Formats: sequence, C-alpha cells, structure tokens
Amino acid sequence: MMTKEQIGTLRVMAAVLWRCLVMAAGLLLFWFLLLVAAGDFTYGQHSRWFSMTRHEFDLLVYGFMGLFKIGAITFFLFPWLAIQWIIRSAGKNDGM
Repeated sequence: MMTKEQIGTLRVMAAVLWRCLVMAAGLLLFWFLLLVAAGDFTYGQHSRWFSMTRHEFDLLVYGFMGLFKIGAITFFLFPWLAIQWIIRSAGKNDGM
C-alpha cells in the first residue's frame, strides 16, 4: 500500500518524464524541419569539415535521429507508462 506522499512523488516524476518526452519530440521535429528547410546548406557546411557524400550524410543524420527517438522512448515514455501503471494500480488497491 502506498502513502499519499509516495503517490504524489510518483505524479511529479511522471509529469517530469512527460515534459521531457514532449521536449524530445519537439527537438526531433525541429531537427527534421531544419533538415527539410536547410538540408543542402547543412550538408554543405559539414562537407567542408568532413569528406562525405550526400548519401553518407543523410544516413548519418537519419540514423542519429532514429537513435534519438529510440532513446526518448526508452528513457521517457516507458518509465512514464510504468509510473502511470503503478499510480493506477495503487488507486485501485486503495479502493478495496
């Protein structure tokens, strides 16, 4: 059985994780829109520093975007879902 203080702490943690997930999604969307709007410029800047083809650049960028998305899901969404599950099960147990 969980105390109200523990449930309150879990609610705060869930709120923080949800905000982190929203910010990560916003950053991912910004990253994507930046590539759509200025992909050629970005590639031009990076190709000055590193010897790579456009195909290699696209593979790296979209690969890192995928890793970022997997990280956001793993570290923000799954813990948020687990905390929500705990909060709901604690509420059901208190009602019994």
